[in-house]
Amino acid sequence: MKYSTVFIVPYFGFLPHQMPLFLKSCAYNSDFTWMIFTDDKSYEQFDVPKNVMFIDFSFNQFNDLLKSKFGNDVTIQSPYKLCDLKPMYGYIFEDYISKYDYWGHTDLDIVFGRIADFISDDILERYDKLFCLGHFIIYRNTFDNNRVFMSSYKGAYIYKQVLDNPNICWFDEEWKDDNNINRIFLENGKDVLQDDFSLNFSDKYNSFKRVVYCGHDDPRSDEQGYYLEDNENTRYFWSDGILFSITVANGVMQKREYMYMHYMHRNMKIPSNVASVKNLLIVPNSFIPLNHIPESLSELNAIHYNRLNFDMTLRKYRLWFKDFPNKVSRKIRHLLGC
Repeated sequence: MKYSTVFIVPYFGFLPHQMPLFLKSCAYNSDFTWMIFTDDKSYEQFDVPKNVMFIDFSFNQFNDLLKSKFGNDVTIQSPYKLCDLKPMYGYIFEDYISKYDYWGHTDLDIVFGRIADFISDDILERYDKLFCLGHFIIYRNTFDNNRVFMSSYKGAYIYKQVLDNPNICWFDEEWKDDNNINRIFLENGKDVLQDDFSLNFSDKYNSFKRVVYCGHDDPRSDEQGYYLEDNENTRYFWSDGILFSITVANGVMQKREYMYMHYMHRNMKIPSNVASVKNLLIVPNSFIPLNHIPESLSELNAIHYNRLNFDMTLRKYRLWFKDFPNKVSRKIRHLLGC
């Protein structure tokens, strides 16, 4: 590719156990680079591809960098708040990315397909911002573009409110309300690619249900700008760097490719020999090695796996019980008029 792109990923705490598969999928995307800023040195035991750089970086160092950019009174208390700062990375980390034409951010609970099958040089030339979902967005790397997040929106400087608020504001993506980076770019007349090429699975269901961003003008849209895709009779695979689904409709196998998979909050198991595996069947809680990808209906139907999976239900109840004391406290305060 003519244009270079780097993804900035600050991550503090233990790296996810699916990291070997994340890195393996990065290796198939040699036209793109990843910079992972982390305080977990377990990456030293991974097979790290040439296009991924791990940079030893502590949470305190990140806050020091934040203060150098926004003032001494600006820090974050939890790494989870990093989600809101993603649109600011081009400004925060500008000394690290000066040689790249574009920069972006990704999550680590991702498996990539062939990114270049969806993002060409022609597409990069046309847009200042690509995509609307916080787990994968790309920005043109220019001085002005990296500061668009500082622009006022509806008479307010949203980024200042975000930095002042310790809670998550969903500033990085289209969600909850319109106080987000996407609306700010559109308000400023920037060219934004709003298509959704991701395989983004809802965390509300044990089975796979793809959530698709379509924008509020689409008749399929819910109040947030999304719809749930019908995934009946669909299997998902990753093979030699390509991520795709096979759907059976009227006795015919239909293949569809995706740019990346976001498995969001799922405790996905990976095979111990993932470094040498070429083909994977993707089920709601595991990546399962395959000798080859099915080429016929009989081969597809011959694939069997344990369909019992209650991971997301258990997660929902764990979160409910964890928040139960807060629920009781809020109820008491409400009754007392506090």
